[in-house]
Amino acid sequence: MTESSPDGPPPTFPAQGNDREADDPAIDALAFDNPSGLTELVSDPASAFPPEGIDIPAADFGTRVVKIGFDIGTAAEVGAWIVVPTAWTFDPSTTQFADGNGQHIEFFTSCGGECRPRAWSTVVGLDGGPLDQQLDRYGATASGVGVGTAGNGGHVSSSATFDDRTLLATMMWNNDAPLFVGCNVIVAQANADDGYDQLCRSAVIDWDTVIANAPEREPLQIITTPEVAALIDAVADGSVASPGEPQLVEIDDDGEHVVSIWLPDGTETRTGGFATEVTLEQAESLFTDITFSSSCNGTCEPKDWATDLNGFSDPIGARRAGIDLDNDAPIGSRGWILTGPALGGSDYEIVIMLWDDGAGRYFECHAGLDDADRELASTVISMCLSAEPQWFG
Repeated sequence: MTESSPDGPPPTFPAQGNDREADDPAIDALAFDNPSGLTELVSDPASAFPPEGIDIPAADFGTRVVKIGFDIGTAAEVGAWIVVPTAWTFDPSTTQFADGNGQHIEFFTSCGGECRPRAWSTVVGLDGGPLDQQLDRYGATASGVGVGTAGNGGHVSSSATFDDRTLLATMMWNNDAPLFVGCNVIVAQANADDGYDQLCRSAVIDWDTVIANAPEREPLQIITTPEVAALIDAVADGSVASPGEPQLVEIDDDGEHVVSIWLPDGTETRTGGFATEVTLEQAESLFTDITFSSSCNGTCEPKDWATDLNGFSDPIGARRAGIDLDNDAPIGSRGWILTGPALGGSDYEIVIMLWDDGAGRYFECHAGLDDADRELASTVISMCLSAEPQWFG
């Protein structure tokens, strides 16, 4: 393969770390390991996708725009437009653009596990997740991480060093897409500040085509344990199953938002800003965190909360992406519950959101239980489900 002509054999655009289940047809249909590769070179940035062109980083070295294509397992080829140094050529043996002296840039796609749309900002930054995997791949030590978002997409970047080199790693995503795009730049440490960090972030991916040609989303799977299912059934019709006498708790400094809720004996609360910290007398670990809060997820107005909060990058969707779920279910028409071990961490997560479509804010009870306090999960869930936000109709 060469990269000298748009008409020549294309280099490949590799996939890494898909971790796909071979017997899952919905996932296996995404044949990211069969990319179509480079399709053409674009000499005029104004003619590249999108119509307004592509941002060229200010750098001391010359650059050119390269169009690459990759296959998402359908008839559609997806385009991406990237910026590479003019003097770097494609090496078919490594699928990298390189200068021949150890400096190179590479792009890849990955699902980071299951190939489905999700809150990628949560997934790629997990401890042991895709970004950490790239650092481990090179044995590099991170010196800084940055996150940028725009609309429904974004990127996370990390600068890391190993030997006499600098790794500039970037993951780019759209939350409605079933994959993210990764980019690594390896340069000599002496060159790290010369503009190379902007190469990856200059890439433009045709996410609309990725999303339009991805398999249809599977319906959300409702998951409940028998114990939690029983607790949900007791309150799903709007009833409040309180294990004891409820108390009024302010969850903001001005006392505008108050919740009536049962608190186990000895529980202490402390309100600050827009949340209330809760300390259970039974908790053994200082690392167990419980909070009550309220929010709007945008404009503070009545809305269809079940739909508004359940998008991939919305509060329920974002929480869901970071939990190995053993409960993921609606609480009738009045809320939602998520529970399970935190991905990339040791806490047991409990998230309960309650709402009223006629109210302008929802209520959230969130707990991160340290290992020593995991047996308190049932108590915390019962406490959260007993809540009656006083600003509901």
